[in-house]
Amino acid sequence: MKSIISSFNKPIFCCHSAFCSKGNASGTNILLWTAAAFACTFAANHKCNFVKITDTMDENVFLVRGLWKGQWQFGEDCKSYKTGGFYIDRHWNSARFASVLADVLACFALLASCAAASPAARNKGTAGAATSVAIKACIFQGLTLLFLTSSACYSKTGIAENNSKCELSQAGNLSIAATVLWFVAALAGCCTGAVVISEAAG
Repeated sequence: MKSIISSFNKPIFCCHSAFCSKGNASGTNILLWTAAAFACTFAANHKCNFVKITDTMDENVFLVRGLWKGQWQFGEDCKSYKTGGFYIDRHWNSARFASVLADVLACFALLASCAAASPAARNKGTAGAATSVAIKACIFQGLTLLFLTSSACYSKTGIAENNSKCELSQAGNLSIAATVLWFVAALAGCCTGAVVISEAAG
């Protein structure tokens, strides 16, 4: 029984050591993870290839669409949806709203993580602030995936709905990556804060 518990605790201890060692708790880790998440967030939310709509009868016929711009018809350049007459349903609007909040939170998270990486500011709650904002950014970035279930996948595609498939494309995959990176950044922030508290206590 002891050997089972030991084998279970070993990977947890290793993971804890990797994130929460004093050498890694200088705030550099949270800054790096946040910077990566920030880049993925802005790329995902503003590129025009969040989803790809493919004609199942001809794989060479496809459209790509993003939250704010995309192709109206096959072969066209990406354009704004403002004058396209698209039906934008509640899932699409929700994904857009989530993307705006994620962008704003990403900016605040980057500023907070920069402060947390500064030795002078380590004991002023900056790691906690960065963690809190990163968690919120993680949630809202994840909500942008509602776009996959929106009218973007069938409104004015020029492809028969019965002969089309809608799947995540490059920006959609970046959105998943950003969500994961925000979660990792939040974990790094928790560990940074925990080490600061332990150092202050002893």
